[in-house]
This record gives sequence, structure tokens and C-alpha cells, in this order.
Amino acid sequence: DLSGVGLGTATEKFFYGRNAWPAQLPDFQPTVNEYYNELRKLAEILCRAFALALELPENFFQDKIDKPLAQLRLLHYPSQESYVPGEAIGAGPHTDYGIVTILWQDKVGGLEVQTKNREWIKVPPLEGKFICNIGDMMARWTNDYWVATPHRVINTSGKERYSAAMFFDPNYDCEIYPLPRFVSVENPAKYATVTMGQYLTKGFDETFGYRQGGESQ
Repeated sequence: DLSGVGLGTATEKFFYGRNAWPAQLPDFQPTVNEYYNELRKLAEILCRAFALALELPENFFQDKIDKPLAQLRLLHYPSQESYVPGEAIGAGPHTDYGIVTILWQDKVGGLEVQTKNREWIKVPPLEGKFICNIGDMMARWTNDYWVATPHRVINTSGKERYSAAMFFDPNYDCEIYPLPRFVSVENPAKYATVTMGQYLTKGFDETFGYRQGGESQ
């Protein structure tokens, strides 16, 4: 459950630790844990489907996701009156770090994805549906045969926006590198070997201001 995911102590691996739950909301922890566990099961099913689609053994990812860096974030976006490039934005353009992100968004909308032509298109909410974005690790494993999905959030609806995102990343010590079947003379390896823990820590260091003083704990 969620108790094994978070910021670790000095003797633990970073990103593993206990969560802080609000004592004044007794139903919050079991409800969120149940949702988290169901999304984790869905992510594991998607990994089996990904393996088959890539002509790999169906259980290829199994030993790489048995203790995943899986984070569930409950997100709130205030409305923006307008959007001016380079100014404040709900979530700036980015790709996600891991294997896949499973996103629920409310009816307000605001999510946009970037096409191969670098155009931004809106992703309208669909009742009862999830949005699944492939992340950086799939791009690295497939040597860009599959690419991560650039996306952003701009909420100019005049309403508050809520979403819930499950970021499903491999195990902390899992080594990610271009798989041999996606590497050739014509298409040499584009990525060096990296562990998920190393990649995620570097991503947090570069993204969050409070971590840009050189500390990684």
C-alpha cells in the first residue's frame, strides 16, 4: 500500500518511507489506499500488455515492478484567467519519468498533449475513462521506438480543476537501458544505463527549487 512510498529517512533509499495522513480525516487513508492498490493492479496489467505489444515475453516487466516507485498524487489546479506563454501555468510542458501514468481528471479539463508536429491539442475528459501517458523509461527501453508523451495543464475554465495521477515507475534499483532488439547499426543506442532511483532523483533535483542547493535527501 501507500505506506511504502514517499521520502525515505537517512538509512533508507530515497522515495521509500511512510506517508503522513491527516488525523482529522479518518476515512481518507483507507479510501486512498484502496484506490492506489487498484491502480497498481491496472498498471501491472498494462505492463503485460506493453510487453506483448513490443514482442517481449509477457512477464518481461514482472521482476522490474515488484516494488515499484508508484506514486499517487491528488492534484488541484486553480483557474487562470488567461494563458501567456512563459508566464504562470498549471503544469508546464514535461514528460513523466516512469513507465506509464494513469490519470483521472474531472469534467473541467485543461490537459493538453503535444503532437509530433509540436502542436498542443486539448484532451477532453471522458466519463469513466482514464488517460494513460507513456513515460521516459519506456522511451529508454525501446530506444525511442515508443516515445514519452509531452503534456501540460492550462486551466482557463473559470473553475477549479482536480485530477488524480498514478505515476507507475520501475523498482528503485531497476536498470534501464535500450533493449537489444531496438538497437542496430542504423539505430544505435541513444541512452546510457541508469537506475530508476538515479533518474528520478536527478529529475527531482532539476525540477524542484528546494532541492537545487545540491542536497538529495
